[in-house]
Amino acid sequence: MSQGARITIGFLALFATLMFWGFSRNPLLIERGTAWASYPLMAFSLVVAVACFVPRSHPITLRILGATVCLTFLLTCLNNVGDPSFGRLLGGLVVFGIPGGYVAITGKYPTWGKASRAFGNKPQGPGQQ
Repeated sequence: MSQGARITIGFLALFATLMFWGFSRNPLLIERGTAWASYPLMAFSLVVAVACFVPRSHPITLRILGATVCLTFLLTCLNNVGDPSFGRLLGGLVVFGIPGGYVAITGKYPTWGKASRAFGNKPQGPGQQ
């Protein structure tokens, strides 16, 4: 991924972190008891920002992000079995969740992924290592 793209995504992730922090301070949400919901989103966007600005953190931050994406899609599918939109949820699990699980295990985006060139990977054909 280009450095300009990383910087842009990193600043947007920092902005999202600040927005979620602001939501957690909203008196109406605190009164309803729902302010806690912004904390996981704040943590996720902060990890994205760290991954963008500190490339040396990739072995850890990419695994955290991949596991989060994979588990989110997996749990959403499990909670919505029998729902009319289950097929689309399953498609999301295949398109985003499985590559996220791969990233969680290996720490890098799969070379077979459709967007692998954006992450500096060169697609490999059969038999190439």
